[in-house]
Amino acid sequence: MIKKLIPFAMAAALLMAAGGGLWAEEAALPKGGAAVFDYGVSGAYVTRIIRQTGRSNFVFEDFMPGLFLSVETTRTRPVNYLFRLSAFYPLAFYFNDIPQDPKNVLRYAVDFFAGPLFEPAPGSVFSLNISPGVHVFMQNTDRWNYVHLGLGALLGAEFPIARRWSAILNVSAAFDYGNIGGNRRMEPLDAAYQYQADIGLRYSRKTENPKPYL
Repeated sequence: MIKKLIPFAMAAALLMAAGGGLWAEEAALPKGGAAVFDYGVSGAYVTRIIRQTGRSNFVFEDFMPGLFLSVETTRTRPVNYLFRLSAFYPLAFYFNDIPQDPKNVLRYAVDFFAGPLFEPAPGSVFSLNISPGVHVFMQNTDRWNYVHLGLGALLGAEFPIARRWSAILNVSAAFDYGNIGGNRRMEPLDAAYQYQADIGLRYSRKTENPKPYL
């Protein structure tokens, strides 16, 4: 049981320690760059499909609330980068739209995303950014320890609430190869994909918003 909790504990510790809490500021990077930290709540909806012949496909769906920490570089060349870590608690399970009762209370999921960060629509009211990248996902369930690896994309919006405060809203999607974990031999998946949404905050004294709402 302790071994099963180690990945979740490591992810939770990193979420709390990497930026020093919701009051994290910019960290200096070489050659004039900096890194800003965003924190908040997150939700994920994961779908796994096993195709069947002559009958309906097997569709497994999980809903998971959790927390996220993201690190964005600024003023780095040639592009900025985004690194995002999330820790989830799988809350609801469905098999072909039928709710399932989990047997294991100690369950978790960990998600990691990394990629270049582009800002195609900067503005004073809000700014849009997009990041295509690599996606890694691990989930402990009653049946298997799933490990997914694939590609994803994140679309984010930043709202300058005050001089040093910004609200963060992200939506992301990923399409993964889902047969790296324990299910690969007995129950291989034909498709695995997920959607996520984040609501968070950023606080920084070094990079102030030029035209905040307040």
